[in-house]
Amino acid sequence: MRRRTKRRIWLIWWPGLSLTIGACLAFAAGTALMQRRMTSPTMRLVSTFQEGEVKPIEPRRVLRHNGEYFILDYKTSRILIYDQAMKFKRSIGSVGAGPGEFFHPEDFVIKRGLIYIYDQGNHRIQVVDLNGEFISQFRLPYIRGLAVNSKGEIFVGQPEKGKLVSVYSKDGKLLRSFGELKSFSGVYGEQHKDKDAKYRTAINRVTLTIDSQDFIYVTFVVAPIIQKYTPEGELVFETRLRGPSIDLLTHYVVTEAMAKKIVVQFMGADMANLTTWESSIDPRNGNIFALLPDNALYVLNSEGKQVAVFTPRPAEKARGYVYSPGANYSNAMMDRIYKGKALMLGRITILSDGMAFMITLFPPYGIYQMELPKHV
Repeated sequence: MRRRTKRRIWLIWWPGLSLTIGACLAFAAGTALMQRRMTSPTMRLVSTFQEGEVKPIEPRRVLRHNGEYFILDYKTSRILIYDQAMKFKRSIGSVGAGPGEFFHPEDFVIKRGLIYIYDQGNHRIQVVDLNGEFISQFRLPYIRGLAVNSKGEIFVGQPEKGKLVSVYSKDGKLLRSFGELKSFSGVYGEQHKDKDAKYRTAINRVTLTIDSQDFIYVTFVVAPIIQKYTPEGELVFETRLRGPSIDLLTHYVVTEAMAKKIVVQFMGADMANLTTWESSIDPRNGNIFALLPDNALYVLNSEGKQVAVFTPRPAEKARGYVYSPGANYSNAMMDRIYKGKALMLGRITILSDGMAFMITLFPPYGIYQMELPKHV
């Protein structure tokens, strides 16, 4: 009989004013994080999904709609659907290039009874209903970032078009674009102007999320920047993330430390180290949770002010992870991720009741959930 081990990871509050050079500099610059300590939420492996008769092999995202859980599985090119008790019910799609078929789907959104899938292997956006019946599709080259508003308009990160975000109809008509492009030196300083051409596209790769009022949140993946736009595409605010995790990750970006292969992402023809995976909005209060490659969760309020940082730490050995007390956590965490000894979270989705699902994008694959505090 296969022995099951109990695996748990705890999220523990990381004070922004830790006694490190990076935090001291942040404090001197007036960017120190709020110091209020709070009870840490708990993140646990969702074993129900993993132990059922039908289970996701390489999950990419978990969504909930009308009491059912929808899981996009990259490996099997299907959407697996579970009931409220997380018991498998049915699946949508199969491997292929025809209508209602997928090949390595990378992301999806459910809006007003329709499922919008970024079918990465087939270079297209495909729309199906909740039963998997084909609605429409259109071809797109590589994109990063997918979101859908209440009108069914499809938002994608597409800097090749000259703006950060392109907006399409269901049948692929380009409706509008918005968001001014940045340069590498504009983000990291004039001393890096020689990298502008090399990173012209990579520095403008973004992920997207849209809240219940159709405001659009743009998270840069090679720069520690988050923007908020009105439904019409007008900039509301731009904020820059600060703190020890960001200091470390941006160091890898500007020094081009490509040996750190875990945070290197091939983005079309681009390759670059990452500073941020993506952001998700807490529907209860509008707080923004930005997930970083070292597993830190940076929390901003609805006005873009950075108010907290959560950092996952295990209370016990979990999936090969070994934590050394007293070590610089950011550096220790990154080192163990690179050596394959730690979980690496890459996706976060926050549901209306404050439950968050987080996905590991690298082996060992898994779906984790945690209940976020309503007030941060």
